[in-house]
Amino acid sequence: MSHEILTLGGLNNKLLEGNYDHCIDWLENGLHVLDAKVAADFFNLLWDIWNNRNNLVFNGKGDAAGKVWKKVKTLSDDFKIYNITYPPVIPLILANKKWMKPPIGYVKINFDADISNSGVGYGVIAKDSDGFVIGGCYGFKDKQLDVNWAKMEAFVESLKLTATLNVPSTIFESDSSNLVKKFNN
Repeated sequence: MSHEILTLGGLNNKLLEGNYDHCIDWLENGLHVLDAKVAADFFNLLWDIWNNRNNLVFNGKGDAAGKVWKKVKTLSDDFKIYNITYPPVIPLILANKKWMKPPIGYVKINFDADISNSGVGYGVIAKDSDGFVIGGCYGFKDKQLDVNWAKMEAFVESLKLTATLNVPSTIFESDSSNLVKKFNN
């Protein structure tokens, strides 16, 4: 029902599609896109969806998706809280995501992993200071892990690759902030 109401409201599929482990992650993603006035509309809509759900669960009667949407739209129009000229609540932070070569004499090992219902996939690649690939590996492990442990598995595989390549100076690179924090502390 919630998806139907949000779709009726014309909410961008970018916010409706995706796989989120926690509701707060979905909300945070939405706040990177919505400005302050639209975010107020959005939370008003979520509040009405929640109230409609509670009426259905506890009183056995809930409104149709179209009726919930019309109620929220009327409230928004009455208070004129829809305005897309304001910046997003949580601004996007643009960062240079370009791969940087390691210093001369070093090898940079990039590793990553992802999880699915059927297991863990990982990939590791090693590049020298000229940016040439000197080794790599990838694989799939048939076990269930959360994403942090999956990244740790990829790190273990990158250590194995480093030992195989026999490189004296290595820089490890990952997009896992949790893993990086653990090793930097």
